[in-house]
Amino acid sequence: MLLGGIRGNLVETHTPNATEHPLRQLHGSFREYFSHRQSVFALLLLVLSPAGYLSIIAVSAALTVEIYGFSIKQYGFIFACAGLSILAGSSFNRWLVLRFDVLQLVKLGVALIFTASAQLLVIAWLDHAPFWWVWSCVCLYMFTVAILMSNSTVLALDPLPKIAGVASSILGTAQNLVGAGGAILGALIYDGSVRNAVIIMAATGTITTGIFLMHPLLAPGLHARHKAAMTRN
Repeated sequence: MLLGGIRGNLVETHTPNATEHPLRQLHGSFREYFSHRQSVFALLLLVLSPAGYLSIIAVSAALTVEIYGFSIKQYGFIFACAGLSILAGSSFNRWLVLRFDVLQLVKLGVALIFTASAQLLVIAWLDHAPFWWVWSCVCLYMFTVAILMSNSTVLALDPLPKIAGVASSILGTAQNLVGAGGAILGALIYDGSVRNAVIIMAATGTITTGIFLMHPLLAPGLHARHKAAMTRN
């Protein structure tokens, strides 16, 4: 009855045609996505972070228990700090989006991820560091992910309102594939050293920073119609 009422009273506004075959639509959506330099640039900012944090997740138990000698029970609390860092970053980002625009928040995210990854590069070079230093950098990286990834997603989708669903799928698929690759690589290169435990996270954050600094070449004229700044209390 409900479906009959809808069919009898609502007029179809979309007229399908032969060019809208699902595969043709998908091909057109991919072409549309990669025709926007801003969307491609934002995708590059998004895909590396998961590789960094999933690589450290893959070896975190070995890093914490084997190298630094913590117990399994202590490892649970230590690992929880990384998860809580993402929660804290998300809460902070919720406060920030009411006061700053998307581009400002992307810049903040890049600055924070560079702060974490640059320290991890030093730790990798030294191949030794106090645990509090290593894990505070990991937690800062995780805190940053909540800010950088959410606002980079807005930047990526802004030029693509008509294919937002497919565009979101492209972003999610790319992040999962690169993230899984980071986890596999992290497990493969782990050799019981601090250097190999943190090197992927250090590299992904540094490369992400380099990509952002190249935005005048990769995506000149960055903009986002969405204005996050609404009121200042």
